[in-house]
Amino acid sequence: MSERRPSKRVNFHAPSIVYLWVLRILVTLGAQREFITEHVFTNDGLASVLGLSRGPYSPTLARARLKRIHGIAERAAADTQCERACNIDQVRGVIGIQN
Repeated sequence: MSERRPSKRVNFHAPSIVYLWVLRILVTLGAQREFITEHVFTNDGLASVLGLSRGPYSPTLARARLKRIHGIAERAAADTQCERACNIDQVRGVIGIQN
């Protein structure tokens, strides 16, 4: 593990779908290989927004944290999609629309 240089805390808020797609790009499409290098994150602002810049830098720990955050985001998205689908089905039933 190497010590990270101090970075500015980035204050950024976006809809959860934006975070989900960023995580999908990093994890599912493999962009993490360029984002998490041996000694530093290639984008400190993004690392800060994703909550990865806390503590000493370790590429192994950073990848593990990124995968964990991605899993949480995917589960939350699935719950939201299910909730929306159930709501849509209820509205269809109330107004008499068939699938």
